[in-house]
Amino acid sequence: MSDRSYTSPQVCTRCREKKIRCDLRLPSCKRCAAADVQCCFWDPILEKTVYCGYLHFLHQRESSLKRKIQQRSDELGQLLSPSRSNSVPSSTATGSNHHGDTIDRTTFPSQALYLGPGHSAEIVQRFLKAGLEWHRQKQLPLPDFHLPVPAQAYYTLLEPRAVLSGPRDLGSLELSGLLTSTTKNALVQHYLNVVGPNFDFLHGDLESLIDDLDLPDLSGSDTNSENSITIVIVLTISLALVVRDLQTSLSDAFVRFRRALKEFVDSGITVEDQLERQRLLCTILISQALCELIIPESYQVWDLLGAAVSALDELRLGYRSHHLNLNEQYFKLECSLLKLESSVVLHFQRPSSFPGKITSSGARSIDEQSIVWSSGANIAQTLMDTSDVSVADAVNLIPPTLRVELPHDRISLSSALLYATLQPLFITEEILSGQPLEESTLNAFQIVATSACTIVDHLDELNKSDKILSLWLEADRVLRCGMVWLFYLVHQSQSGQVVGNQSSTNGARDTMAPILKVTSLLSSFAGRFKGASASLSAWEACVALLWPVISSNGNSL
Repeated sequence: MSDRSYTSPQVCTRCREKKIRCDLRLPSCKRCAAADVQCCFWDPILEKTVYCGYLHFLHQRESSLKRKIQQRSDELGQLLSPSRSNSVPSSTATGSNHHGDTIDRTTFPSQALYLGPGHSAEIVQRFLKAGLEWHRQKQLPLPDFHLPVPAQAYYTLLEPRAVLSGPRDLGSLELSGLLTSTTKNALVQHYLNVVGPNFDFLHGDLESLIDDLDLPDLSGSDTNSENSITIVIVLTISLALVVRDLQTSLSDAFVRFRRALKEFVDSGITVEDQLERQRLLCTILISQALCELIIPESYQVWDLLGAAVSALDELRLGYRSHHLNLNEQYFKLECSLLKLESSVVLHFQRPSSFPGKITSSGARSIDEQSIVWSSGANIAQTLMDTSDVSVADAVNLIPPTLRVELPHDRISLSSALLYATLQPLFITEEILSGQPLEESTLNAFQIVATSACTIVDHLDELNKSDKILSLWLEADRVLRCGMVWLFYLVHQSQSGQVVGNQSSTNGARDTMAPILKVTSLLSSFAGRFKGASASLSAWEACVALLWPVISSNGNSL
């Protein structure tokens, strides 16, 4: 055998080291599969190790997305007609538009308004179009939106913080990134208070572990021990929160530790046990995704979550090949990854990469929050895939123990999170026009609107104690919840329909409380993350258009 086959890009790392012939193919070559080891190769272009299992997962996702894009394109081709294409701009496929015009400038001139990314932009656009059209019909003056004239100014809101961007000298990072014992202990406590209650994916008792160990030398060999990796994960995530909210002087330390996490993945983890190595890889990928949610740097949170899902799947297969039962640590990783992935799925309106393993991993105790995230992702997926889901069928997708029977019943946070996923059924043009609803549909609408207020109340409490993990995700969720409340107020005002003995209009206090909280939250987020300013501007524009609408009972938009 010639040496040429050893250095070919079609040879995996293990076969190259052993100088044996390799039939490198996805998800693993035959020799690595037979030896039950992870198959990977060095990519000279990316200058990093690429795992064949993850590459195989990406190829499958690419094929799936291409099929979905083609399917949506075919559907749009059938729906659009020449007469429709020349009319006032309208929304395309659900979740496909990231920002849009408010109305035709030749018909109703107005300043450009960036509506933000994600599904919330479509909701805001629909509300603004209806509100502007109503003002035009009634010949009312437009409210002053206080928008900057250059539309390009809104795109600068999406730029990451300058303090964390750009290349840095590694030597200066090592010097300025040192942490004292007092700072380290404070960071650990901050992690336990903010992250620990929501994401319990690290192994062992963190407090006792970190008390017994000094900070690892990030350039030394001790960083490959599990304890050192755990310390780096805790400090990196905690530093991300502190730098974002409290103290930017620690940004160099954050950059240093964040790079250390990336090095763990790129250089490989030298833990001897293959299962432990795979578990640590999954743990690091989850922590990287958390950091990306806290302070966006690469804007590749979806890729990081995909890599983590693939790593978790390989870990599960590893347990199976070794004839071992899935242990508690595996379930912790699975539940934490599910929560992360579900929140991102709801934001981007994308299909989940989780193949439903959370409900079929064997008999064990699953916390209610994991059930909520799993059910919420399933409901959102059903509403995305099926266009004619009835309200009754959608409500039946909610687990019976979390359903709300009557509109005035107390709604728990878990129930509110699930009912909030039903909002696409009620943010329609028919709702804005004030068309009467059946009693069961009206009841469900009030439950969804009240659930949106419950979520806003919860986020308001978290924000007061600096416990919001992802400002850009929560800014989008707060905006969507606020828009559901506005849709509900407009429909109630325009249709005159009431629920039970409730009056046709809410009291000023009940009406204003959610609106003020949404404004307060978005203002707080915008002060710490520039991207939230887009959500705040869009929200203020919608509120400015709201008052003439709800003050004219009986007139539809």
